[in-house]
Amino acid sequence: MPARSSYVRRTYLQLTAVTADLMRQDPGLPMPGYQLREAPWGPAVGTVVESRDPALPVGTEVVHRAGWQEYAVLTSAQAYPVDKALPAAYYALNQGVTAYHGIVDIAEVKPGDVVFVSGAAGGVGSLAGQIAKAVGARAKVIGSAGSAAKVDYLTGELGFDAAINYRDGDLLGQLRAAARAPTESTFSSTRSAATLSRRLCKPPRTPRGSRFVVRWLDNSTAASARIRGWTS
Repeated sequence: MPARSSYVRRTYLQLTAVTADLMRQDPGLPMPGYQLREAPWGPAVGTVVESRDPALPVGTEVVHRAGWQEYAVLTSAQAYPVDKALPAAYYALNQGVTAYHGIVDIAEVKPGDVVFVSGAAGGVGSLAGQIAKAVGARAKVIGSAGSAAKVDYLTGELGFDAAINYRDGDLLGQLRAAARAPTESTFSSTRSAATLSRRLCKPPRTPRGSRFVVRWLDNSTAASARIRGWTS
């Protein structure tokens, strides 16, 4: 084993929707696709079982991107310790960066906003709603999901102030009833929700200056993953 490297045993692996796209010959994504006869890369958590790197002693739980292999030799530039503030190591495997980027950097949610999150029970949407609450949305983060159980999960466990089931129809009417105030920020995590967001993005449905964020993977063309924003 090279100097200043560690031997890491994988304990957890993150599996996300983009995995299927990375199997394409030309995924058209801002990240490399998987190659034949090579271990698929991806976020993982592991434990250092042997080390020649003082920065990563034996027993350290680390996050890395060596992916689908049980063991990997990694340097401290390729693996970093799991934040000890997390309840468990696997909490490091999440889509929080995408959710944070959309809510904080693009939508610029601020105190006083009413926020609507579509696909709110998914890996990105569930975190987007919680981040919106954390940065000060005005006690009104509304989520949409596709079942009564998911609606209950959003309000009962994740702290959303209201949730609606898009399968019940009249999504705009449901949203108006849940918001009882103009919606300043919308975070959409599916392509179909982009259509709804553009319909919402017309006064008097929303105030001038409302922010809209749409994230999707266009599987029909294997186009890039996109996070886009616009203002009404």
